[in-house]
Amino acid sequence: MTEWSRFLRAAGVCLLGAAAAAGGEGRAPARVYTNEDLARVSGRRGETGVESRPAAAAPAESAAAGGPARSGGESYWRGEAARVRRRVEPWRDAAADLRAEIAARQAAPGVRPYTDPQVRAWQRRLEALEARIRDAEDRFEERARRAGALPGWLR
Repeated sequence: MTEWSRFLRAAGVCLLGAAAAAGGEGRAPARVYTNEDLARVSGRRGETGVESRPAAAAPAESAAAGGPARSGGESYWRGEAARVRRRVEPWRDAAADLRAEIAARQAAPGVRPYTDPQVRAWQRRLEALEARIRDAEDRFEERARRAGALPGWLR
């Protein structure tokens, strides 16, 4: 160990010791509130806003948006979820077929798997299909969430 490193080590130890010793100095002791303090200020409790009442409640957004049919119960939302699943099922099938075509084309001899124009075109179509599926499902989930449907009703 060189003299310089010994000096730095000793200086570091001194600084750490000084910081630890000064940790409690210069601070005011924490205020402790007792029951007597609370009894003394309890007469002014209303000034904190604890007794205030909100203004007239705004009408529910779902009721204004579509009436009782949109905020239906469990059976309504389960039916809507099944309808959305039926609507996106052909898109999912097309996406699965496209994935299979992409894999077959990439495995073909003489084809560059990631730069082949046909593969790239199919990948763009696949991305568009997946975006359409996500969009349809997200819009449905958002509509259900706003109407107050429980997540289990959507499965």
